[in-house]
Formats: sequence, C-alpha cells, structure tokens
Amino acid sequence: MNVDTLRRLLPEIDALGLLYNKNEKNSVVKRDELAKLLPGMHVTLVDLAIELGPDGSPMPEDIGPAVRRLK
Repeated sequence: MNVDTLRRLLPEIDALGLLYNKNEKNSVVKRDELAKLLPGMHVTLVDLAIELGPDGSPMPEDIGPAVRRLK
C-alpha cells in the first residue's frame, strides 16, 4: 500500500509505525523515503529497527513486542 492510498483510507492519520531490518538495503531505503515524504503530509514516522538474531534474521518472537513499542 502506498502512502497516498493510506491517506485516502485513513484521512486522520498523523503517525505511521514502521518496523524495518537495518541489514536489508531495501528496508532502509523505504524507511529513508518515508522519512522524507511523510513530514510534508503532516504524518510522523515512528521507525524501529527490529532486533536480529545471531544469523542476521529477525527473531519472530521479537516482532510482537516491537509492534507494541511503536504504539
């Protein structure tokens, strides 16, 4: 979903939470794009890099608590 669509569905949105993997270039690029775009739409980006396990992958058990931290 793009930000314009999100704005049409939720016109009152004033913040957007994003979990991202800091080791994935695409994830960081998207976070950076949103950080530039959202202030012009009067939307605050709340971004949080997900903690990674020893193998560099996100640990599923950490996703729920991370989402709650975004609220």
